[in-house]
Amino acid sequence: MDSVQPMSFNALDSIDSARATLKTFFQVVLELNIYKRDIEAKCIEQDEQVIRLTAQANTQEARIQYMILNGNQDGYAATVAKQQAINTVMRQVDGYVDNRDVEHLNLNKEEQTNLTKLSLSKIVNNLKKKLQEQEVKTQQVSLKLDQALKQKEIYRSRVDELKAQ
Repeated sequence: MDSVQPMSFNALDSIDSARATLKTFFQVVLELNIYKRDIEAKCIEQDEQVIRLTAQANTQEARIQYMILNGNQDGYAATVAKQQAINTVMRQVDGYVDNRDVEHLNLNKEEQTNLTKLSLSKIVNNLKKKLQEQEVKTQQVSLKLDQALKQKEIYRSRVDELKAQ
């Protein structure tokens, strides 16, 4: 007689039951992960909507403030358009902005003054950058000159040594 006994029917039922339980468990875990991913995507989408709505609310608040200060709505769009035009001009021009070049914007005195200040500030910043670049170049040339002088002194001392010998 063999000492190995065949598996009983109850043991096979237990294995099948364990497999079914594990299959169900992993299916639930998979569905939870999919649900979690979908929820995260919806949260990100809602965050983006909140950011957009906040930006729109800030724009509307600025517009209302302008209307309160200036008493009308039409000037707000004109002011924004002028500011955008001024920014465009400042990006395109390297130097001084002549007010005659921007007459089409119908700038008032204050806006003309601000544009002049901006253009002069840009010129000053460009000159500062050029000055810094020149200082770096000058330092490099000075360093090379010092090295050349030291090399000259070394050669001169060697020449003197050779003459002495």
